Amino acid sequence: MLHTINPDICLVSETFETGKRRLTEILESTHYTHYSYYRKNRAPGGGCAVLFNQKRFRVEDLEVEALPEIENTWVLLTPKSVGQNCNIK
Repeated sequence: MLHTINPDICLVSETFETGKRRLTEILESTHYTHYSYYRKNRAPGGGCAVLFNQKRFRVEDLEVEALPEIENTWVLLTPKSVGQNCNIK
């Protein structure tokens, strides 16, 4: 579905990522980069991720504190088509 629609950014819940099967293997995609989170103390299922087209965005991983039972991941994406000092993020 990602390859058909080809979005620049995709926010995903219920990724079914595990320590043994990472999201890159599940998606089998070469042009998307992802930042994801899954709780190790859960049964299979759950997890969240931010997927983005690595050719179009610069990324900065953000450390945002949250309760351990909350699945979350935070990144700052900036379009590569604009300068480094751009206010668009």
